[in-house]
Amino acid sequence: MGQKDKVEKLLEDYPDVFADIINVLIYDGKQVIKPQELSETKVKSQYKAADDSLHEQERDILKVWEKGKDYKIIFGMENQTNTDKTMTFRVMAYDGASYRSQLLSDEDKKDEKGEVTMCTILDHAINTGIERGIQQGIIRGESLKLIMQVQKKMKKGDSVSKIADDLLEDEITILPIYNLAKEYPDETEKDIYQRLN
Repeated sequence: MGQKDKVEKLLEDYPDVFADIINVLIYDGKQVIKPQELSETKVKSQYKAADDSLHEQERDILKVWEKGKDYKIIFGMENQTNTDKTMTFRVMAYDGASYRSQLLSDEDKKDEKGEVTMCTILDHAINTGIERGIQQGIIRGESLKLIMQVQKKMKKGDSVSKIADDLLEDEITILPIYNLAKEYPDETEKDIYQRLN
């Protein structure tokens, strides 16, 4: 491990720094994770390689976020001084070891109904991702429709203020679309959308 990795690891191990990093990267800067809700967990795990030899792997940082008794997420962080193309696969192995550890743990294994709770976390993450994707799709669809309407009204020779008035939008919303559609008259609403974003 390089000196820079060691320094980063020491800094990131502080709960307040770790919480800030996760809040920025995962939750768009919202203060969702509080430092006092984080706890340490094992960073070392063992695995048996294809040649039947036993190997040990160690994560840089691994913390458990517990929000109430039924909500638990394990966050891991890996630092790289140089790009390592195999890092993605190593992280998958680390995650697999964490899931296996949860599955074998007596305290986390079952809920009040006797059901394994580990996958609840995955389900929540997947559902949250799907909800965000749907929301982004709705926003994109509404934007594309607005661009298409502006383009049609421009072909009729309507001004920015008339278009804004007809579409019940502010001129400040219509103006960037209008300017791009005027500059690139042969482009589709998708092309204009890409230029706006």
